[in-house]
Amino acid sequence: MKGLKQSLEYAYAEIDDLKHQQELSKICNEETKKRIQSLENENTTLHDSIVDLKARSMRDNSVFFNISKHEKEDTTVVIHSLLEEKFELLPGQGIMTGKNARKLKGTRIGVSEEFPEEIERVRKAFYPEYKKPKAEKKRTRMIRDKLIIEGVVFKLT
Repeated sequence: MKGLKQSLEYAYAEIDDLKHQQELSKICNEETKKRIQSLENENTTLHDSIVDLKARSMRDNSVFFNISKHEKEDTTVVIHSLLEEKFELLPGQGIMTGKNARKLKGTRIGVSEEFPEEIERVRKAFYPEYKKPKAEKKRTRMIRDKLIIEGVVFKLT
């Protein structure tokens, strides 16, 4: 009987230890979850900041499309001549893509602003929604990663 009593006391002590360890693990787990959430929020903030910096550094860059390239032809020379002929720009002047893109109407050549990949993906997703109101002659614009239709701002989240 004495052995059974000792065995039960030992089992109860082990159960109490396990309960205590479980409580400590639970507290540690909650602290870890909070820390992970905090780090994820910080990571998102840093990522958004990097995308913003990329967009700002690319703000003055233009991307040209559908320019036929021939062998032994310098692309830089072709772009410069295009800027001088169609946009009537002198070297060193900015293109102001939106206004000057209209000057290419009737040609196969296109020009647009350069954006980071993250913003390009959002713009690509918005493009079908952009075309519908534009066809209905509604005031529609895309600014960076936002679609604006009649003054209402849509942002892909």
